[in-house]
Amino acid sequence: MPALKIARKEFVVAITNPKAILIFTAFVPQFIDAAHGSFSAQIAILGAVYLLAEFVAGATYIGAGALVKTLRLSRRATRNVDRGTGVVLLGMAGALATSSS
Repeated sequence: MPALKIARKEFVVAITNPKAILIFTAFVPQFIDAAHGSFSAQIAILGAVYLLAEFVAGATYIGAGALVKTLRLSRRATRNVDRGTGVVLLGMAGALATSSS
């Protein structure tokens, strides 16, 4: 898949995701320092870093999906992969729920 198409899809996902709004209103301002340049420039740099991270995550997800698709797994194998993924996610949720911090 061409990089421009991936970037376009990832942009649509990011712009429609409330997570991006929360990051830029609650998290990013903590990293703005008035003594180190203009507010706009710092927001632009942090925004570019965020978009780059989203692009890398999206490209990795697309690449992994394309790789799995080329394997042409049977229904049984697909079901086992789905179950395994579910077990891992539930395990991670349980670890987060029981962590002390």
